[in-house]
Amino acid sequence: MAQGSVKPLDQGQSIEHAADECLLILLCRCFFQDTRRNKFGDVEYCKMHHLMHDLAQEVAGKQICIANSSPSNLDESV
Repeated sequence: MAQGSVKPLDQGQSIEHAADECLLILLCRCFFQDTRRNKFGDVEYCKMHHLMHDLAQEVAGKQICIANSSPSNLDESV
């Protein structure tokens, strides 16, 4: 939501509801695994498979960066 990737699909839909809908779609498509829900059925925890994580990093390209203590590998747009 913070990066503008989630947008409401219907007029009047809150950004939080749109994000929840997006998460449920990804859960149904097995993008995440080992989910844990609270007593109300809300997702509290989920884990991304390492292969899906690698794919997400590849697709994101230079929009994201994992840095260690040396920021020399950061792109200017990060």
